[in-house]
Amino acid sequence: MFFTNGNILNFFNTNRLDAGTYGCIAETVNEGFLMNTTMAIIKLNIQYPAKVTQLWISSREIEQHGTLTISCTVEGNPVDFTLLIVETQRQLVSGNAEVSFTISMNATCIDEGTYACTARNFLNKENSTLTQHVYVWCPPQIDDWHPYPNMKYAKLGDNLTFDLTVWADPQPEFTWFKAEWWNHWLPTPIPSDRQNNSKLTTSLKIQNVRPSDFGNYTVMVKNSLGTLNSTFSLQSQGPPQPPFDLRIVNLASTTVTLDWFIGYNYFEDSQIFAIQYSYQGLPFQSIAYTVYYSNQSLYHVNYTVSYLSPSTQYFFRVYSYNRYGNSDYSNTVQFVTYGAKPWLSPSLDTKMIAAISVAGGLTIAVFVVLSIWWIRRRRSYKSFK
Repeated sequence: MFFTNGNILNFFNTNRLDAGTYGCIAETVNEGFLMNTTMAIIKLNIQYPAKVTQLWISSREIEQHGTLTISCTVEGNPVDFTLLIVETQRQLVSGNAEVSFTISMNATCIDEGTYACTARNFLNKENSTLTQHVYVWCPPQIDDWHPYPNMKYAKLGDNLTFDLTVWADPQPEFTWFKAEWWNHWLPTPIPSDRQNNSKLTTSLKIQNVRPSDFGNYTVMVKNSLGTLNSTFSLQSQGPPQPPFDLRIVNLASTTVTLDWFIGYNYFEDSQIFAIQYSYQGLPFQSIAYTVYYSNQSLYHVNYTVSYLSPSTQYFFRVYSYNRYGNSDYSNTVQFVTYGAKPWLSPSLDTKMIAAISVAGGLTIAVFVVLSIWWIRRRRSYKSFK
């Protein structure tokens, strides 16, 4: 294409169509003869703002696994463009040149949302964007992009929350229930976060955990297209609760039998009890161990401590432990062992001792009465003589 003669080429009111490669040819002519020719090449680049001129979507409502087709046309020099789903920021296409592109996909729940085709460069005060919203009808499905742990560990008194995020359209209903409680349905929480038309999060909050709270929970998510069940597990983990109501059930001069109720042991297979004692102001020290297995139908444990010293004040307490640590101490009991009495059989209990004492007292009383009667009788006999 020929523009002009001369050594200057002027452009006025340039536009993008003026961009291209230009050549300048110089010729040397002598007496009508072409003696020499040279040529210079110049490239003209015209910069202009970026713009999205078209965004087309095959259908705004589509069933799951249906084919969804999207076309976008962008222009600009230079230009950067993206096609993404706004709600999840999932990027489908990107580039840096003028283009008109088309993509097709088998639509799923996660493909629902607002599609935005955006173009930009340094000449734009604001990005150029066109949007279209797509609804994908689908049964409830777990959001694999943001998974939540389905098992948690807790101690008594803890607070925790189970969360589940799903994709579903139409909007589903959520129902939580505890698997071990037949026909016991927990209150259905309102979805705590509706991130777009098909992504929802439901939560179950458990506060001040009690023994009955441990176990499995199931949330049922249901809409007109299907049902999803997801199970969560709350497991116990911690040192046992302290033994309580420690008391004395039998006491002798050298032995004592203790009885106490067990504390909660978090479903551990076994729980070990340590019995500690103190006397004469010395620090507590362990004297005996016994093991309680939680699968036994026992609620309390008793243990006899031997080889104590007679007529001695003792202080006793108990604690338990499992693989997670020690419990707190039980209440402390104090007592004084009986004094040693060799003339009594060690097997005699306090009732027998009392009975023997009473019998002995009665014998002495009878002896005294008979002695007085005999003395008076003797005096009366002498006076008669």
